[in-house]
Amino acid sequence: MRGAEGADLEKKQILEEQCRAASETLFKKRKEVQKLNKEYDDDMRRLMEIQTKQQNYLKKNEDFSHQRERIESELQDQFDKVARSEEVKNNNYQNVIQTNPQFEESSAFKDVILESEQLKSKYMMNAIGVLAHDMQDIQALIEQPFQEIGLELPQTSERPATGSSQRSRGSQGSRGM
Repeated sequence: MRGAEGADLEKKQILEEQCRAASETLFKKRKEVQKLNKEYDDDMRRLMEIQTKQQNYLKKNEDFSHQRERIESELQDQFDKVARSEEVKNNNYQNVIQTNPQFEESSAFKDVILESEQLKSKYMMNAIGVLAHDMQDIQALIEQPFQEIGLELPQTSERPATGSSQRSRGSQGSRGM
């Protein structure tokens, strides 16, 4: 019996050793699975952050595209208004020259030219101020050339005058001549 008990004891020790080895292997595998799960969670978190940033960049890009389209449209409107204004000015000028050929040598002509250039400058400065106000991202780029020549960027949030208010002022000024 003692021999059988010794054999059973030896089998028991072998089984316990195998059990201990299996437990250590299981422990190591669980640690490895935990590590892989943590890495997976970290990677998923980073992926979500990247996707969120991508969505933000896409939204900003879309906003900039809309803003660019709006500004291009406003710019085209202004170019159209300038062209119409130039046409009216040229027609009026031709009418004045036909009725008064010496008009170009008069002080009134010089006053009209001076007033016209002053109005152009005023409207251009206002438009630049509006552009800088609307597009804060490029404000520094717009300010730099002004600072280089000793001018301050106009601080305005007003839109340049358009439409009938501009025409009515212009027609009032021409009536006074």
